[in-house]
Amino acid sequence: MKSQSGIYRWSKILRSESEVSTWEAVIEASGLTHAMISHNAGRKNHLLEIFDALRAELLGWQKQFGGELDFISAAKLEAMSQPPSEEEVSLLKIRDRLVVSQTRDKQVLADIRKEYPGRIILSYPPGLAFGTGDHATTATCLRQITDFAKQRARHSGAAWDFLDLGCGSGILSAAANALGADRVLGIDFDEMAVRTAHRLSLQNGLDEACLIEADVLKWKPQGHQTYDLIAANIFHDVLIEVFPRLPAWSKPGAELIVSGILNSQERNCLRAGEKAGFEFDRIIRRGKWSTAHGLLSR
Repeated sequence: MKSQSGIYRWSKILRSESEVSTWEAVIEASGLTHAMISHNAGRKNHLLEIFDALRAELLGWQKQFGGELDFISAAKLEAMSQPPSEEEVSLLKIRDRLVVSQTRDKQVLADIRKEYPGRIILSYPPGLAFGTGDHATTATCLRQITDFAKQRARHSGAAWDFLDLGCGSGILSAAANALGADRVLGIDFDEMAVRTAHRLSLQNGLDEACLIEADVLKWKPQGHQTYDLIAANIFHDVLIEVFPRLPAWSKPGAELIVSGILNSQERNCLRAGEKAGFEFDRIIRRGKWSTAHGLLSR
């Protein structure tokens, strides 16, 4: 029994791209929600971390693969989310509209705003919830959301509503909110992810986005609410199950962004989407990951 609040962590250094690829597949296949692979700018190696409230759940990983097992107190968790040094700050530039930084340092962010005037600056430091923008799936989703917002403003200017399934850190919801979505709802079944998403949303001054803890396979919109744009950056098996539910959540002509799909799973996954009534007109592949853009066809 723990004498203080916190969480256990098993960590392992990944020294090659093949190791990273192998562990990405393991995380996806195992459905691990408290797992992350991080990489700081200027460093060759990646860091794999798996978190759990129970030490016994992580002992098996350590016995089989080595690595380190430690306990992180609540105070240390907070310290871990502090901004990296200025030298380690990396920027993700999305079209000509968004810039995502992993720092929370106010002065560094002020400097970024001066360097990129007129752009939306989002601060998403690495944490326990998936999604800081540096992963191929997250970055590609951000580009698709930005394109949707630009086209909407150019052609109709009408208000639009956004649904984020498997919101993780909430970065897609935050981006949609900042890009002008009238109503935003982010859903994740991971309580820790939702708490993190709330905190980061507030830190970015985006308190209009609604982020809730729910199972996307059981959740139902209140009052039959429907959405103009739906993003689902989730495991492909969950995506296949949720596809039949999406048309009822979509407005006429709604657009869909799906990601978190390994290239090897792409064909089978998108077929399920087509059966549900979506036509996929654009597929973007980055490394081993696929992201698809679709339209509701019926």
